Parts: sequence; structure tokens; C-alpha cells
Amino acid sequence: MDLVVAVLILAVNLPLAGLLAWRAARRRVPAFAAGATIVLLLASCSAVWDPAAEGPPARAAIAVANISLAVLLAVYPDGRFTPRWIAVPAFVEVGLQAVNLATGFAWEQQAWWPWHFLFTWVPLLLGGQLYRYVRRSSVAERERARWPLLALVAMVLGFLLWTIAVAAGAASEDADWLANLLLDLPAAAFAGGLLTPRLVAVDRLLRVVLGAGTWAVAVGLVAWAVSLGADAWAPRGAAWLTGVATAIVAVPLAVGARRMADLVVSGRHPDALRSLIALGDRLSATVDPRGVAAEIVEGVTGALGVRYAGVQGKNGVAAQAGETGDTETSRFPITYAGEELGELVVAPRPGEAQLTSSDRVVLAQICAQAAPALNSARVVAELEEARSRIVFAREEERKRLRRDLHDELAPTFAGLGLSAAAVEAFARAGDDRAADAAERLVTGLHAATRQLREVAYDLRPPVLDDRGLAAAIRERVAAPGSLPVVEVDAPERRLTLPAAVESAALRITQEAVANVRRHAAASRCTVTLGLEPGMLRLDVVDDGRGLPTRVNAGVGLRSMHERAAELLGTVEVTRRAEGGTRVTARLPAPGPSPAEAQATTTTTGAAG
Repeated sequence: MDLVVAVLILAVNLPLAGLLAWRAARRRVPAFAAGATIVLLLASCSAVWDPAAEGPPARAAIAVANISLAVLLAVYPDGRFTPRWIAVPAFVEVGLQAVNLATGFAWEQQAWWPWHFLFTWVPLLLGGQLYRYVRRSSVAERERARWPLLALVAMVLGFLLWTIAVAAGAASEDADWLANLLLDLPAAAFAGGLLTPRLVAVDRLLRVVLGAGTWAVAVGLVAWAVSLGADAWAPRGAAWLTGVATAIVAVPLAVGARRMADLVVSGRHPDALRSLIALGDRLSATVDPRGVAAEIVEGVTGALGVRYAGVQGKNGVAAQAGETGDTETSRFPITYAGEELGELVVAPRPGEAQLTSSDRVVLAQICAQAAPALNSARVVAELEEARSRIVFAREEERKRLRRDLHDELAPTFAGLGLSAAAVEAFARAGDDRAADAAERLVTGLHAATRQLREVAYDLRPPVLDDRGLAAAIRERVAAPGSLPVVEVDAPERRLTLPAAVESAALRITQEAVANVRRHAAASRCTVTLGLEPGMLRLDVVDDGRGLPTRVNAGVGLRSMHERAAELLGTVEVTRRAEGGTRVTARLPAPGPSPAEAQATTTTTGAAG
């Protein structure tokens, strides 16, 4: 087994050292980190020929490997000491190993020698690589650091598990091949991180190794401690007590180990399923739909720990948390039923230049789940806006009615009262002027009646109730002598329609024809009414200049769309290929009878 491991290490390390030297010469990788990695690779190759490290060459190779590993833990991957204080334990370890070499390995024979690693290697590993990885690394540095971090964690956990197994009598101490294999893992990992950091995404594997390894070590230590105590206090039930204690702590330790692994690898827990469950709970507990955007932002920041997250939606639906700083943000569209409702803007975590691939997967899933909730928030916002417009329109209509009544009818009726009083006075006195006053009173009454009728007509033209929609369009739109000539094409039989549909259709037609007269320069305009299953179809077609390339929707176009939308109908304004414009409105109406749907049409033209 020792020979197999030696050949395997040589076959891996020597090509990696040569490739790394070539890349460093071309300045593709940091020279300082590459040099320390090459020394570590070659030292590992020398150490494998003496697995038990009994001879001076093997011991010297191990000392050199320790020196290069200490340097790498402090400066990897950019060749700088980060944080700066990490240089202290690194130089201490380098000095101790150098003195040990100079004294002929005398220091390693001392009782304190194994313990010095606790004061140098632990700060180097935890303070150097883990601290840098979690707090100070960019995305590219994290990608390079994942490989050696995975190897170091696997090496440490492997030795710990092996020690626990040996203490428990489940493994043999004579396994030099395993020790050499574990010791060589960091060398190949440091080289792989510098050469091909993106060859394989190892973040998930790192999370699994950290979580499972930490859990196994913790459970093993608990079992070992309980077995020692049980052997001392209750030897007969030692196995039973150890098993019960291990079963009790296994689940809590697993949860803690998983959270620790998530914190080390990504700063939070960017697990898609857990993030979506957490966001779903937030959204389901949100009573006010207008708070959906804020819940999405809090869900993103809580799941990924990013420095900034914001939702920019339509109709004023927006929320944000944090600050972007100088980092580049990433944008993720939030789409529902093929329509883009907005976008999620995210800045990476502090110390990172961009989001990781796993972050992007989670954010895409969050956008997919948040889309229905954001659509509901948009609908609520649109309903509130529509209600506001209705209130304003109602008050404007009341204001107009009050003005008409006050400015026109009130003075008229006041004058009629004076005329009536004059008639009475003249009649009592036998004055001949009574007849003239009575005549003026009759004229005034006729004028007041006409004014009152006009006010009522503005509310709803009587022709709609008397003769139907087609007649109302002919009376109000197709005025004789007007240009363009307006023709009305409608079924012979009167269409039976709801009052709201008739009013909306008449107003839409009036606005469409008014636009033709103002903007189209047309000679002819045709208004066509027809019934479709459950719908009234209204077409206003002209032969004018047609729509411009860019249409700025004015009050008239918005009014047509709003009138149709109030009835859950639609309005489409399109440019005709043969010239001119077509306005098509579809308004919900009761299903027509076959006779109505297939009735012949008549054309009534207004003389030009």
C-alpha cells in the first residue's frame, strides 16, 4: 500500500509542479504563492519514500513541507499576508522549523514540540484561510481558496477521525500510507486552486465535508467522553449509555454542523429550498399586498447576506435595503405569465466583487416564487389607482352639474319667478302689460326646459333608451355636412345591450371620430357595430394618414382605454396596411341570438 500511495503522489505532484512553474513564468499566477506551492509539492514527493519518517531526508522533507504550508496558509492565493497579523504565527512556525533543521531535528524530540502546532497551525488555518475566505476574499479568490480549504478540512478531519478510531480500538496505528496520503492533499489542492479554480464547483462538496466531518468528529468525541465516564462509573452499561448519549446529541449536532458549514462557505445559507420556504412563509404572513416588495428584499438579504437588495416594480411597487457602495449590481427580472413586472437588483456580500453561481440560482428561484405575489401587489395598486380616478371623475361630474345648475338654471328660474310676480301684479291691477309679462314667462319656461333637458342629455342621451346605440351614434357622430363623411354600419334590429355598455360604446365612438377629425386628414370614416359571442365589437376605420411611428397617448386615447377597462373590455388602435387607422373596441355583452348575430346590415351615410 505504501508503494501504491508513493507512485500516486509522484504521478500527481510532479506534473502539477511543472505546470505551475510554467504558468508562474508567464505571470498567469502569483509568483510567491506559486513558488511556495511548488516547494510543497516537491517536499511531499521526497517524504513518500520514507513513510515512517525515520531517516533524515524524510524528516527534512517534512520540515520543508511544514514551512511552505505555513507560508501558503498566510499568503494564499494572492501572495499577501491577509490579515496582516497572520504573518506572526507564520514566521514563528518558519523559525521553529528552521531551527529544528539546523539542530539536526533536536527540537522535535522535545515534549513541547507537538503542542506548538496548536499555537501556530490553528491561527494559520482559522485566522488565515477561514477568516480570509469568509470576510476578505473576492469571488475569484474564493474560487481559488475552496480547493485548499476543502483539502485542509479533509486532512484535519481525517486525522481527528483516525485518532478517535485508534483510541476506540476500531483502527490500527500502523497506517503510514494514510498519513502520507492525507498530508499530500493540501499540496495538490493549492496547485489546483491556482491552476484551474473553476474546473469543478466544489462549494457544495466543501459544505458537505465541513458539515459531515464536523458532525462526525463531534459525535465521536461525545461517544468517546461518555464511554470513558461510563467505564469508570458503570462498566456493565457502558455500551448502552454510550449509544443512548450519542443518539440524543446526534440530531442537534447535525443541525449545528450544517449551519456552521453554511456560514463558512457562503456567509449565510443560500440553499434554494430553505430560502424559498422562508420567503413563502414571509409572503403568506403578509396581510398588506403593498408590503410584498419589502418582504422579498428582506428574504433575499436574510438568505444570502448581501450588502444590498432592491425590488423595482411597476405602479410604484418598490423597496430596498442596504447600500450598493462601489460594487457592481446584478439584475434579475421578475416575470409573471410572460410579462415582466419588475426586477430584483442585488449587490454581492461585503468583500466580494460579484455573486457566486449558487447565489444566482437561488435568486432566480426567489424571483420565480415572488412573481405571483408581486403581480397581486400590482393589481391592488392598479385597483387603488382606478378607484382614485373614479372618485376624481365623480367629483368633477358633480362639480360640472353644480355649475350648470347654479350658473344656468338657477338664474333662469329666478327670472321666471320675477316674471310670474309681474304677471300677478299686472293682472290684479288690470294692467295691459300682463299679457306681455305672461308671454315672457312662457318663453322663459321653454328656455329653462331646454336647459334642463341638455343637462339630463349630458348624463345619458335619451336616444340610447329610445332608439338604441346605432341611432345614438348616427345622431351624435354622423352629422350632415361634417368632414370626414361618417358612415354607420350596424345590424337592422336594435341591439339589446346593457346601459353601461351602450354609454361606453357611444363615448368611445365619439372620441375616436373626434380624433379622426382632428388628426387624420381623412375623407371617410366608417363606424361598424357587430355582435360576437359574449362581446360587442366596435370598429372605427378611417382612410387618413394613419398613426405616427411613435404614439404619445393623450387624454382621448387614455379615456377610450379606461372606459373599456372599467367594463373588462379592450381597445386596440392599429395602423392599417392600406392606409389610415383602425380603432377596435370589444365590450362584454350578453350573447346575441342567431338572428341578431347574422342580421343584414344597412349603411347610412351622412351627406358631405
